[in-house]
Amino acid sequence: NKMTMTLSPQEMTSLQNQLLHEASYLTRTLYRKCLQSINLLALGNTRDEDDFSARETHEKNQFDDTTVDLSNRISMAPPVNRTNELSSRANYYASYARENFDGHWNLLGAHGF
Repeated sequence: NKMTMTLSPQEMTSLQNQLLHEASYLTRTLYRKCLQSINLLALGNTRDEDDFSARETHEKNQFDDTTVDLSNRISMAPPVNRTNELSSRANYYASYARENFDGHWNLLGAHGF
């Protein structure tokens, strides 16, 4: 048996407000967790360090006569800059997260998040 429940307009408004409050809380919590993850990415990890080291080694060796390999082209990329690259990556992800959360804020109605 389905139980039908009739709600007054005030009860419906109260339940809707409660749902919006909970959704807003969860959205803000998720956004903060995304920002925390981005901050961790900004620190770099062993994979980043391995990549930076390999690129630095290639930079140092590309003009060394003893390691000339004509199949490899000379890199015109700027020198490795760990701080700049990690910061740029973190800024990109922070902007991406912000754009996505901003783009969906209206799903929570006039209250936003």
